[in-house]
Amino acid sequence: MIGKDVKGSREVAMSEIHSILEKRKRIGPLTYEQQSTYDYTVKFRKFDKKNEKVLMEKLTKDYGLAEKTAVNIVNIAPSSKMTLKAIVMQDKSAPDDKKLEEIVKLISEMLREQEPIPRPEPIPVLPPQAPVPEAAAPAAAEAPKAEAVKKETEKKAEAEKASEKEAKKPKPEEAEAKAKKPRKKAEKKE
Repeated sequence: MIGKDVKGSREVAMSEIHSILEKRKRIGPLTYEQQSTYDYTVKFRKFDKKNEKVLMEKLTKDYGLAEKTAVNIVNIAPSSKMTLKAIVMQDKSAPDDKKLEEIVKLISEMLREQEPIPRPEPIPVLPPQAPVPEAAAPAAAEAPKAEAVKKETEKKAEAEKASEKEAKKPKPEEAEAKAKKPRKKAEKKE
């Protein structure tokens, strides 16, 4: 059962989650959910644990933001005032535009000063294709021919249908003759 022994909850930024899951990984294999979360943190975390703590303290103490809002800012690391404003809107004590600009500058400075976070090479989703065995090679070569023959037969069938429609259409002379005959009958009745 997930979360069986939960004693409390709090907002946690990605680097902290990443370090917790790394410790867990050393003990034994991660569950599916843990591995998915670990992969996500490897791919998307912006700060290392040290810089994350420093930024969290500055955001909560210096700028008076709630912990939840500070965590969102640290996780997203917005590079524009508009993005930051969208994140901060949920906080009741949202700072003014001048402070928002200061926060954006602080984030960009911390990102520049920080060493790049190592990211592992992505694992290919599909294995490389195996070479076609020699016995199957002639069949593989004939596959495009079979498709061409199929397309050709479809074209012939469409042409036949079109010619049948043309044959069913009355010729102009016959149409005129049919149109005249009912008139003659109508004239005789009068």
